[in-house]
This record gives sequence, C-alpha cells and structure tokens, in this order.
Amino acid sequence: MAISKKEGNNMRIKKIKFLFFPCFMLAALVCNNPVVAQLSANIDSTNFKIGEEIVLKLTVETEKLVALKFPEKNLFGSLELLESHKVDTIFKSSKTLFVKKYSLIQFSPGEYTIPKLEVRVNNKILFTDSIKIKVVGVKTDPNKQNSYNAKPIFKSSKPQKKTNNWILILLAFIAAAIGLVIYLRNRRLHAELKEKEEALPPYELAKRSLFELNKTILIENLNIKLFYSELTLIFRKFLNKTIYNKSLESTSEEIVNELRALEVTGGFKLTEKTLLSLQSAMQRADMVKFAKSLPAAKTLHADLKIFENEIHNINRVLIEAEKERANKGLTENKAPLKNKIIKKQKKLVLGSILTFVSVLLISVWWFGFEKLKDVIVQNPSKALLDQRWVKSEYGAPGVFLETPVALERESKKFTSDSTSLGSTHVMFSFEKRNIPLKIILNNSFLDNKASNTNQAKVDPLEEMEEYGLNALEKIGVENLLPKRDVFISASGAKGLKTFGPANFKFPAQPENDAEFIILNFSDSLRLHQLVLLWRANDKYVNKIVERILSSVEPNKELQND
Repeated sequence: MAISKKEGNNMRIKKIKFLFFPCFMLAALVCNNPVVAQLSANIDSTNFKIGEEIVLKLTVETEKLVALKFPEKNLFGSLELLESHKVDTIFKSSKTLFVKKYSLIQFSPGEYTIPKLEVRVNNKILFTDSIKIKVVGVKTDPNKQNSYNAKPIFKSSKPQKKTNNWILILLAFIAAAIGLVIYLRNRRLHAELKEKEEALPPYELAKRSLFELNKTILIENLNIKLFYSELTLIFRKFLNKTIYNKSLESTSEEIVNELRALEVTGGFKLTEKTLLSLQSAMQRADMVKFAKSLPAAKTLHADLKIFENEIHNINRVLIEAEKERANKGLTENKAPLKNKIIKKQKKLVLGSILTFVSVLLISVWWFGFEKLKDVIVQNPSKALLDQRWVKSEYGAPGVFLETPVALERESKKFTSDSTSLGSTHVMFSFEKRNIPLKIILNNSFLDNKASNTNQAKVDPLEEMEEYGLNALEKIGVENLLPKRDVFISASGAKGLKTFGPANFKFPAQPENDAEFIILNFSDSLRLHQLVLLWRANDKYVNKIVERILSSVEPNKELQND
C-alpha cells in the first residue's frame, strides 16, 4: 500500500520525539539533582595567649565544582579580623575541598565564642558550629630579663634645622586676613550694588531687568523655566512696589482680576485686549513652570514684549495720577515721608532717654546717689570744699589759717565791759548766703594798765571766751551748750577750746541744728580768737571745718612771747 509524502514526514517526527524524550528527562534529573556539600570549622587550639594569632579554617567538601560565598566582613564576635586569606581548592579523587582561612586576634584575656558563620553553596546556605576559645595573659618577670646600660648621648655634627613655626603661623594669619578683607570687600560691593538697585524707581528697575533678561534669549540651551520665572518675578515686583502690594504671593488669575478692579476704581485705562494678552502670557508662564511646557523662541519674545508694554502702561497711568494729585494740591505722598521723619525723631528721643537713664543708673550705682546729686545740682558746700584753698596769716604777728577763700578784714571796737581787753580790735570774717558756715577771726591787744589796777585778776582767755559766746548770741544763735577743752596745734601751741551744739537757722536751710567752736590764744600783749559756726548735718561743711582746724597755727613770735 502506498504511503503519501505527508504521512511519511509525520512518522519521522514521531520517531524523533520518541528517541529524544528519554534524553531530556535524564538531563532534567541531572540538573535538578541537589548538590551534596559538607561544611566544617576548626582551629588549632582552644587556648591562646594575648596577641597570638588565631587561625580559623572553614572547609567545604563537595563532589563537584560549585559557587561558594564565604563571609568577608568582621562577623567573628569580639575577635578582631587581621587577614582574610584566599580560598584554596584541593582535589581528592571524586571530591573537591574548598578551604578558607581567617587570621584573628584578641588583646584582652577572657573566654570568647566564635559565632555561627554563614557559607553559601550555590543557592544553599550552610552554617558552622560555634567555637569557644580562651585567651590568657602572659606572665613576665622583669628580673629575669637581660639588662643593658643606657647609651651615652652623642652630639650631632650636623646642626639641627630649627622649624620656624612662627613664620608659618604668621603666613597663615596674613592669608586669613587677606581672605577676610577680600570677603568683606566683596560683601560690601554686593551690598552697595543691591542698595543702588533698590534705590532705583520701580519702573527703571523693571526696564533694566527686562533688558538683561532679553539678552538671555539668544543663549543656547536656555533654561526656559528659569526665563519665565524671572520674567513673572520682574512684573510681580513692579506691581508690588506700585499698585498691588500682594502681587508676590498672589496667583496669576488674582493679579489679572486686581488689574481689572483697578481699571474701574483707580482709573487705570487698560483695554480688555491688553488684559487678555497679559492673562495668556501669565498662564503660559505657569504652564512652563509647573507643566514643563516648551514654547517656541518667538513666543518668548512676544511674552517679554507683553510684560514690557504692561509695565509701561501702568507706569504711564501712575504718572498721570500723580500729576492730577499735584494739581489738586494733595500732599498724600508727603505723608509717608513725614511719618517716617516723626518715627525717626521718636526713636532718637527714646534712645537719648534710655541712654541718659542708663548712664544715670550706672553713675548712681558707682558713685552713690548723694554724691551724684551734689555734682549735678552743684552743691555750693562741695564746690567750696573742692576749690583751691588759701593759706594766710591774719594779724601782725597773728594766726596762720588755711581757708577756701581769703577772710575779709573789718575794723571794730570792743563793746565788752571787761577792763583787760583793749579797744583796738581787728576782725576777719567769711560769710555767704548759700553756704551754712560762718568764720570770724578776732585780733586785739591787752590793756595792761587796766589789768594791773584791777585787784581781782581775770584770765584774758576766759574773758575772750565770754566775748565770743556773747557775739554768737547777738547774731541769733540760741541754746548754746558750751564745753571747754585744751586745744593743741600741730606745732604744740596751746589755747582754750570752747565747743558744743547750738541752734541757728542758716538761710535756705531746712533745719536749725548747728555746731560751734571758739579757739582762744594769748600772750602778754595780744589776744587771738577763731569762731566757727556751721550747720551740723552738712557733710561737706564738716570737712571744711576739720581742714580749717587742722591748719590753725599761731605765729612763732606769738608762741615765743
């Protein structure tokens, strides 16, 4: 029976499938047969000395070549990894050994554990057993070691080079100073340039910025997003400084709506066509910035022209409105300047007051309130104490006395009933209305004839003392409580001292508490009396009195007599 050609081909294909099917099955079994591998880890010993190398050996035993991955990181617990050696391959009959060595070390004694380590064989992961080791210290005996004498010091024949560290420090300081000067100079120039730009009128600043931006259109690889960002920012800054102070944070639609509103309320003559062109340009800028749109070069020129025209139109309207306000006599533009001047004056006054108060408080804390008050109000007693004093002799011979000002001379006659006091009497005095102090110095001669005929002799010093007390009562001193004592000058001259409290109202003083001192000196021919009356509670006058008393000194001729 005849077989067609088509049937013959089908029979041959069936025979081929029948023969190759067992081969494919065998290959699949071989490929899917898992790899048999054994992993072991060992070390030479479990006891080591400090600093001794610990060699860890990982061994993988397989029947054929496989893909291995040993641990490379420091995964050995508290032990430090010194070196990771290369993998050694050893062939034994039908088996293959892969050996990986690690050099470990530890410098502290104690017991440590090498944790389980992971080794990847093809796609299978094997783990080693953990290993415990012990690191012990090394005992040393310095007495058993060899000792050697110290070597002598030899001077080098070559001079040592001295490192001039100060030169390096100086150079570093100069370099730092130059860098600082350059930085400050550039910063100052940048600030000056920025101030000049800010000082320009908004229209001039916008024109200059648009002119600079127009140059960038011809640049290859122009960043269109940055171009539109700069373009809209120039326009927004111009609006912010002129008619709409919220333009920087407003959306494009809000700006266009604001311009429409100003066209109605503010008289801005902007046509609807112009506003639509502006709105289209701003929307195109938003598309470029946020939607990554890429307009053509002609569109860049057209949009820049639109913004330039809008800025020009708004500036023209502002100029016309300013002229109208000037014609009507309005001074609205002067109000901000006036307010600015007033604010500046207020700040200046406030700063001056704070400075004055601060200086005043510091002065009070440092000098004290009373002393500061006396300096500010010019206390006359303090001024008298601080001025240059005068030392002079009053009488011939008389008494040396140091006073803030020279005493004035007055010639008078005694009115005392005493017969021992002569009629010749010279008086020197000091008195000022605004200073609570009186100084009186009396000089007189004894009447020896009257004293010789007087049967009951009276001490002239006591008579002079009585005269001084009466003189104080005559000028209005009350409630005198005199005490008597011996006065001895710095040179040893003796006299009679009468002192005590009293009441006397000095002009322009709040109280009448006073003190007085009367000093009397005499010899066979002359009598000298110093009377001091002052306000008790005036510390400066008390110092004046102390200094006057310390300077009282009778003439040596008077002492010799």
